[in-house]
Amino acid sequence: AFLVGGLSLRRLGLQPTLASRSYHVEMFDRRDGSLLRETERGEVLTRAPVLELLGSEALTRPDGFLEAFDDTGRRMVVAHAQVAGTPWTVVVTARLREAFAPVTRMGAWVVAIAVLAGAIALLLSQWVGRDVAERLETLRDGFAVLGTPSVEQHVPARGDDEIAQLTLGFNDMAARIDRTQKELREAIAIRDQFLSMASHELRTPLTPLKATLELLIRQSGAGQGLTPERQRDTFARLNRQVDRLTRLIGDMLDVSRLQSGRFTLTVTPVDVGALAREVVERIQVTRPERASQLTLDVPEAPLVGRWDDQRLDQLLTNLVENALRYSPPDMPVVVRVREEADGVRVDVEDRGIGIPPESVSQLFTPFFRARNAAEHYAGGLGLGLAICREIVERHGGRIAVRSDGPGQGSCFTVRLPRAAVADAA
Repeated sequence: AFLVGGLSLRRLGLQPTLASRSYHVEMFDRRDGSLLRETERGEVLTRAPVLELLGSEALTRPDGFLEAFDDTGRRMVVAHAQVAGTPWTVVVTARLREAFAPVTRMGAWVVAIAVLAGAIALLLSQWVGRDVAERLETLRDGFAVLGTPSVEQHVPARGDDEIAQLTLGFNDMAARIDRTQKELREAIAIRDQFLSMASHELRTPLTPLKATLELLIRQSGAGQGLTPERQRDTFARLNRQVDRLTRLIGDMLDVSRLQSGRFTLTVTPVDVGALAREVVERIQVTRPERASQLTLDVPEAPLVGRWDDQRLDQLLTNLVENALRYSPPDMPVVVRVREEADGVRVDVEDRGIGIPPESVSQLFTPFFRARNAAEHYAGGLGLGLAICREIVERHGGRIAVRSDGPGQGSCFTVRLPRAAVADAA
């Protein structure tokens, strides 16, 4: 039977392949329990030893996995399976520790890998935590100096995570706060400058006005009468100072209206040529010493449009007075009115002190004075041209200035549509 079993194994090519050399393999015939082959070749046995270990009843199933104890009391693992098409059964036995050694080693590897992964995760978490803490501390320091002038408030942003987005948001907020603070400081500086100029300008006409009134009081108290000529001269001086005060107060009120949005137009039909003639004649009467300087060039035909006549009067008066203020007494000032395809054009040209190129873009800013204008001080708050621009733009027009530089004179050009925007709306 042993010889037949061995020959059959060779014929079927069933050579056992073991996971460990310590495993023991037996093949026996289920019919009589005779041993066909085993891994240990020692004494000749006629009955399979595993049957003594487990009993023949345990191996009646086609295959299975059992635990048993050998004659020394050691736990054994027994795996058996029937060979298909034959009455043979193959049994593999091994000590429990040896059978589960791969699993134990795998468990050890799993534990080692888990420990290593935990250590790496701990190191990474510490590194990430340190990085997050440093970036949050940088943000905290940025918030601590937020709004402080002359302190760098930009926080460097690293990466593209949520903290980086928070940092970018902080930088944007800090930039806006910085711009707002700069604008606020500029506004405060302009306010202080305005208060200084306003107090000086208001005091300037009040001083001679008060002195003239005191002189009149003393003369009337002493019984000294004034000749009609002296009276006219005195009243004319008083009237000029009152006009100056009225103009200053009007400019301040106009700026207040501009800032509060209450600068409105009352539109009616107006002949701009006749209005320009009226303005020039009025200035010639009030300033006879400069009357010969003024030249008016208007067409004979009326140039009628729908505008605010009082605001246009204010516009022309400001431009002409400004030209006279910064022109020598012997230099001409020309006022020209022309009709254009879509409206009218008004030019006020002088040969005065001119405008530096760097000042042209800021000339219509409230309280701004060109460098040479400040040196050639002629009074005023620096509001006239800003008011002129607002009047023109409220009418839907444009105002521009041209100058070849200091000492070359200047020309202010106003273009107005036939109907003001306020009227069209």
